[in-house]
Amino acid sequence: MHIGIIDCAVNRDKVNHVLLHLKAIDGAYKLHFIILTHPHKDHYTGTLELLHYLETEKITTSFFCHTYYYHLKLRDKLPREKVSFLTKFKTVVTRMETAGLFTESIQIGSRTTIPLSASGLQLRCLSPSNQELGWYQDLVGAATGNGEKKSSAEANLLSTIIKIEHNDSYTLFTSDADVRSFERLYKIIAQSERSKELVMGQVPHHGSEKNYHEKFWHLLARKVGTPVVISVGANDYAHPSASILQSLDEGGYKVHCTNVVNDAVGFYNKVNPKVQALLVALDDDSTVVNEKRHLHFEIPFL
Repeated sequence: MHIGIIDCAVNRDKVNHVLLHLKAIDGAYKLHFIILTHPHKDHYTGTLELLHYLETEKITTSFFCHTYYYHLKLRDKLPREKVSFLTKFKTVVTRMETAGLFTESIQIGSRTTIPLSASGLQLRCLSPSNQELGWYQDLVGAATGNGEKKSSAEANLLSTIIKIEHNDSYTLFTSDADVRSFERLYKIIAQSERSKELVMGQVPHHGSEKNYHEKFWHLLARKVGTPVVISVGANDYAHPSASILQSLDEGGYKVHCTNVVNDAVGFYNKVNPKVQALLVALDDDSTVVNEKRHLHFEIPFL
């Protein structure tokens, strides 16, 4: 069994499901890659626990990839809690690199490619590019005061957009990528031949309106009914946005949300009946989401 891990966070009940899964299969796997998309708490809070387990059990990872060190360069702009995490992270990663537990350890960016099989299945990263890294460092570096709010707000510029492709098909995982990243990619795609077909996508940042680039999603080559996933739970941010749900529906996508289970919406605290009704109407295939809000898709080429 080959496993790839994208981010590792504990949930609200302090449970690390990634680690529980690895322990449950007890070594009967090859850990092909770990990708840490960007330094926001809801993506990294289980990372140190995961790394300590892999180190203790001497489990080798073929490709260990992250953008965290770009963040650490601006440590005087970060909250103490995050600096503490990043310092511990760097210490354990250095130790594991020295012990040979990472075949490749990469500061990930656009054009990073990870081979997944001899048959041409591969993982490609579309962001962050040097442009996003430059924006992040300029914006945070120029912040007045301690810059903590700015460093957090702009950390999505470090997000990794991941494309897993095989022949003429691909899936797209967008973490919390910034709308500026999608504008850059939109311009590239608009000038190129769209020969590959999207078979499944993940909408960025829990369906946040400010991270959604309509022209990008409507430009991608796809079939009517192509599934897109919005990873979202109870929140106070009005995620997912009703306008995004409607835009994706108008674009011919089939929307699936992790807060819709058996036609019931476990929605954010500021209840919006209109959006609840829209969510249930768009996500009427409850078989893809179980009671734990886990999604199960069969991707054709995996």
